[in-house]
Amino acid sequence: MGRWLFPARRAGYAWWEMPILMRVIDRESGGNPAIPNASGSGALGLLQIMPEWADGSKGWYWKQWGLPSLWSRTSAWESLRHGSHMAWINWGE
Repeated sequence: MGRWLFPARRAGYAWWEMPILMRVIDRESGGNPAIPNASGSGALGLLQIMPEWADGSKGWYWKQWGLPSLWSRTSAWESLRHGSHMAWINWGE
Protein backbone atom coordinates (compact mmCIF):
# COMPACT_ATOMS: atom_id res chain seq x y z
CA MET A 1 0.00 0.00 0.00
CA GLY A 2 2.99 2.28 0.52
CA ARG A 3 3.21 3.10 -3.18
CA TRP A 4 0.01 5.15 -2.80
CA LEU A 5 1.35 7.42 -0.01
CA PHE A 6 2.90 10.17 -2.13
CA PRO A 7 0.18 10.19 -4.82
CA ALA A 8 -2.37 10.45 -1.98
CA ARG A 9 -0.55 13.43 -0.48
CA ARG A 10 -0.50 15.12 -3.89
CA ALA A 11 -4.23 14.39 -4.18
CA GLY A 12 -4.93 16.29 -0.96
CA TYR A 13 -4.95 13.76 1.86
CA ALA A 14 -3.36 14.90 5.13
CA TRP A 15 -0.64 12.81 6.78
CA TRP A 16 -3.01 11.91 9.63
CA GLU A 17 -5.38 10.32 7.07
CA MET A 18 -2.75 7.94 5.66
CA PRO A 19 -3.38 5.03 8.07
CA ILE A 20 -7.12 5.22 7.33
CA LEU A 21 -6.59 5.56 3.59
CA MET A 22 -4.11 2.68 3.42
CA ARG A 23 -6.53 0.48 5.39
CA VAL A 24 -9.37 1.40 3.01
CA ILE A 25 -7.24 0.75 -0.09
CA ASP A 26 -6.08 -2.60 1.28
CA ARG A 27 -9.59 -3.68 2.26
CA GLU A 28 -11.36 -2.40 -0.86
CA SER A 29 -9.01 -3.24 -3.73
CA GLY A 30 -5.79 -4.66 -2.35
CA GLY A 31 -4.09 -1.77 -4.14
CA ASN A 32 -5.37 -2.71 -7.60
CA PRO A 33 -6.88 0.39 -9.27
CA ALA A 34 -8.71 -1.63 -11.93
CA ILE A 35 -10.47 -4.23 -9.79
CA PRO A 36 -14.29 -4.41 -9.72
CA ASN A 37 -16.18 -5.18 -6.54
CA ALA A 38 -16.55 -8.94 -6.13
CA SER A 39 -20.12 -8.67 -4.82
CA GLY A 40 -21.35 -7.03 -8.01
CA SER A 41 -22.27 -3.72 -6.36
CA GLY A 42 -20.84 -1.70 -9.25
CA ALA A 43 -18.03 -0.25 -7.14
CA LEU A 44 -14.72 -0.10 -8.97
CA GLY A 45 -11.09 0.84 -8.54
CA LEU A 46 -8.59 1.65 -5.85
CA LEU A 47 -11.20 3.00 -3.41
CA GLN A 48 -14.14 0.99 -4.80
CA ILE A 49 -16.13 4.08 -5.72
CA MET A 50 -19.72 3.61 -6.89
CA PRO A 51 -20.60 4.58 -10.49
CA GLU A 52 -22.85 7.52 -9.61
CA TRP A 53 -19.85 9.40 -8.18
CA ALA A 54 -18.03 9.36 -11.52
CA ASP A 55 -20.72 9.26 -14.23
CA GLY A 56 -21.29 13.02 -14.38
CA SER A 57 -24.51 13.03 -12.34
CA LYS A 58 -22.83 14.56 -9.27
CA GLY A 59 -21.35 17.52 -11.11
CA TRP A 60 -22.82 19.85 -8.50
CA TYR A 61 -20.71 18.11 -5.85
CA TRP A 62 -17.38 18.14 -7.72
CA LYS A 63 -17.83 21.71 -8.99
CA GLN A 64 -17.03 23.17 -5.55
CA TRP A 65 -13.46 21.85 -5.86
CA GLY A 66 -13.07 22.46 -9.58
CA LEU A 67 -12.95 18.73 -10.32
CA PRO A 68 -14.46 17.09 -13.41
CA SER A 69 -17.80 15.39 -12.82
CA LEU A 70 -17.07 12.64 -15.33
CA TRP A 71 -13.94 10.64 -14.51
CA SER A 72 -12.45 7.15 -14.64
CA ARG A 73 -12.74 5.11 -11.47
CA THR A 74 -9.94 2.83 -12.71
CA SER A 75 -7.50 5.74 -12.68
CA ALA A 76 -5.69 5.59 -9.35
CA TRP A 77 -4.93 9.32 -9.56
CA GLU A 78 -8.57 10.29 -10.24
CA SER A 79 -9.85 7.97 -7.50
CA LEU A 80 -7.43 9.46 -4.99
CA ARG A 81 -8.09 13.03 -6.11
CA HIS A 82 -11.87 12.71 -6.04
CA GLY A 83 -11.87 10.41 -3.00
CA SER A 84 -10.02 13.04 -0.97
CA HIS A 85 -13.17 15.17 -1.14
CA MET A 86 -15.54 12.40 -0.05
CA ALA A 87 -16.43 11.71 3.57
CA TRP A 88 -14.83 8.70 5.27
CA ILE A 89 -18.34 7.50 6.10
CA ASN A 90 -18.52 6.27 2.48
CA TRP A 91 -16.08 3.54 3.52
CA GLY A 92 -17.41 2.95 7.02
CA GLU A 93 -14.58 4.88 8.63
